[in-house]
Amino acid sequence: MIPSISTDILQEYEPDEAIRVIGEAGFRCVEFGFGHEADFLEGKEDEGARIERIKRAAEKAGVQILQMHGRLFNPLSGKDSEANIAWAHRSIERAAKLGVKWVVLHPGGPAGPGADPKEYEETTRFNLDLFTSYAKTAARVGTGVAVENMIGGARGLRWGAGVTDLVRLVDAIDGPIGICWDTGHAELSRVPQGRAIRAIGHRLKALHINDNDGLEDRHWAPYRGQANWEEVVAALREIVYAGPFNAELPGEQKATPTPVKPAKLAYLRQLLGLMTQAQVSAQAAS
Repeated sequence: MIPSISTDILQEYEPDEAIRVIGEAGFRCVEFGFGHEADFLEGKEDEGARIERIKRAAEKAGVQILQMHGRLFNPLSGKDSEANIAWAHRSIERAAKLGVKWVVLHPGGPAGPGADPKEYEETTRFNLDLFTSYAKTAARVGTGVAVENMIGGARGLRWGAGVTDLVRLVDAIDGPIGICWDTGHAELSRVPQGRAIRAIGHRLKALHINDNDGLEDRHWAPYRGQANWEEVVAALREIVYAGPFNAELPGEQKATPTPVKPAKLAYLRQLLGLMTQAQVSAQAAS
């Protein structure tokens, strides 16, 4: 596993500068954040030049952009869905130009609990069609798509919160598609993470590592909340996951003043490095 972090922890920086600072903290892998895509690439006439600038910055910093979070939206929200789906396809195309291996995208789910069988089947068909189209774009441009688990549990069942929905979706599509496991979403959904990760197995292509208090999607650094990190890391090792151990931490981004962020990044690099080396336990962190 490769310690990695989303560039959005430095969203106030332009992405090439964010990558430089992240590289100086010791990271050799990043996820290109959806905030940086929206602010720096979407709608820019000189997008191609901007992408080349990001790639040069990554090469100079010795950092690989192996993962990207594409357009962040609920495709079944009913608000600007068509425009957002078109943007998601552009995210996939940009990812290929950046050399990204896996683009993370959210499935669609109804606003309510989604407990009606007819609604569930309609949602399943919708996501199958949607991610089939994403996979076709990814295959055309030379990258892959990873569907992310959503939040269920106390908030009401949403399609994609459980492993079964994701596995069935991925197995039904012929193309470059896998799963992104968000540990914070799983914690809020009361999903046993070790069992889930083992069930996903070879389909796991990306990670969003983050913690919370079991109440809200805090996106804290590991060990600030209640996730069982020994269980998570042990399961990842069991399935021989070798991709980015990627931290997605908007909770840390918002809570950390800009001048302190290089120090926070150095701490996070050390923490994620120890976790991937299986040297941190719940007892050691307490």
